[in-house]
Amino acid sequence: MSDDSSQSKFNELAKQKEEIIDEMNKLNNWFETSRFGKTGSFIDAEGFPFPETELIIETKRKRGQYDCLRNDLTSVMKQIEKILPQIFNETNSSSSTKNGETAAPQVDDDNDKVEKESSAESSTEKQQPPMLKPFAIINSVAPQSPSSKAGLKPKDKIIRFGRINIGVAQGTDALLLVRDLVAASENERISLVIERNENEMKVIRLIPAKWNGAGLLGCHIDTL
Repeated sequence: MSDDSSQSKFNELAKQKEEIIDEMNKLNNWFETSRFGKTGSFIDAEGFPFPETELIIETKRKRGQYDCLRNDLTSVMKQIEKILPQIFNETNSSSSTKNGETAAPQVDDDNDKVEKESSAESSTEKQQPPMLKPFAIINSVAPQSPSSKAGLKPKDKIIRFGRINIGVAQGTDALLLVRDLVAASENERISLVIERNENEMKVIRLIPAKWNGAGLLGCHIDTL
């Protein structure tokens, strides 16, 4: 699949996802004002059905719609997860410069720590290869959260989040890409490459999961 077609497919899937979420939000708003809501019983404490037959029928119909939309959202998110590596690989390929220059080095997921290249000839910081530039930063990490257990710390800069790097994130909402990847990867490992203390890179293995706090990560991420 070409670079343009991969990006076009991703944009199409992202639009579908937003449309599905919009429909789910509308249903959630209806459930909040309905007597039975999304999970309320249609039977009273004595075991008899409530008399609002039409409302019960409508509630069942909307619950069915919501379940279908949730399944559709899961499907779209899985497709987004599959296409992200294609965009990532194409971006890496296109980053190989001409005139004999080589592409930016790749980080090995199996390394626990990757030291950044340093120069003894100059105290001026070298320009990082394009694919090794951070695109986001960790602002805070909640105690006992999946992020905390994985070893993430405030001020860690994200170079790669799964298959998302600065090349993939350019021209898109990077945090939206991260959110989609996290939602599609609950209880599955995601490898991160982070920059810490301005002088080293580390590989973090993060498993998004439900915990006592909000979300699946327990950290706050901002773009750079």
